[in-house]
Amino acid sequence: MQFSAGIREIRFEYCAKIGSDTIIKLAESCPELRKLAVIRNFNEKSARIDDQCVEVLSACCPYLERLELVYSRKFDGMICRHMGNGGMAMLRYLNLSYCPIQVSMEPIVEGCPLLHEVKLAGDSWIRKIVLHSIAKHPNLRVFHLGHFEHSDIDCTHVKPKDPVFSNYSTKGIVVAETFSDLGNFPALNTLYLEKYCDLTAFLTKIIA
Repeated sequence: MQFSAGIREIRFEYCAKIGSDTIIKLAESCPELRKLAVIRNFNEKSARIDDQCVEVLSACCPYLERLELVYSRKFDGMICRHMGNGGMAMLRYLNLSYCPIQVSMEPIVEGCPLLHEVKLAGDSWIRKIVLHSIAKHPNLRVFHLGHFEHSDIDCTHVKPKDPVFSNYSTKGIVVAETFSDLGNFPALNTLYLEKYCDLTAFLTKIIA
């Protein structure tokens, strides 16, 4: 696959063969790239997308403003460091839906100051450390909260209940307290919650 050096925007939708190797070749060939989207079907076996392609994008595409990598289960602890090392300082929109991120996003908070929208929707299994760290971004205006510390098939066990044995869940309380803290998300004006999640109704009442 050949890419023109002048390409500024490229979008792949539901192509299982697009993986890190293709993204790396694209990044190395297109230094003027502004927008990249790789949207995949989570029901289909797809080529591997991992931290290495993010590292190369950060090194080779300094003008990148929008990045969408939807559905990858192969990111490890380096993804946020690669994004926040200064190479993606122009990034304004980040979509990592259906990509479980297990580490602090603090490097992104510091290294991507222009970021105004982050989408971690769907079965992203968002950890507390992720939510607490991205909450400190001073300019984030739009945030998509996916399933918090649970999968999309386990939504009936996340609402706070009476503290009786294993029926007690603190997940909703943790999220509600995060958004209720005035020191978090100082610029946020739009919050998207999962439509089909028992946590959504609870959070809507508490946060509103």
